Amino acid sequence: MILWEKKTFTICIIFTLFVATLHFNENDRRHQATTTTGAVRWHLSYPKRSKGEVAVLKPDKTPITYDYVEILRINLVERRLQFPTCPAATAEANRDIGYRPPSLTSSFACFSKDGLIATRRTRFARDNLVAVEGPRT
Repeated sequence: MILWEKKTFTICIIFTLFVATLHFNENDRRHQATTTTGAVRWHLSYPKRSKGEVAVLKPDKTPITYDYVEILRINLVERRLQFPTCPAATAEANRDIGYRPPSLTSSFACFSKDGLIATRRTRFARDNLVAVEGPRT
């Protein structure tokens, strides 16, 4: 179960990066917006570094587009029809994604639970005594 959760988390991060890349590519070269008469549009910005004492003129850009979302939706529906079962889709995703980094905890040393229990001390313990937790009598 834990292995599946780590794998799912990695895949989610990878696909989030894919969507961010698509969004960047879609809106990378937006042009400067113009008015209805054809004049270019500008807006004033007051940077924090100057505490509102200096204004900076910046070009207004055309609105952000999300045209790639419709393409992704169509491709998702087509792929879902291609792989009707979850194991088939998982196998195909494993083949497409390829490399998966190891889990973040794979380089840590494993501890013995019994050893940790035997050496456990609480902040209320005196010297080498181990405090026993339980209801007061």
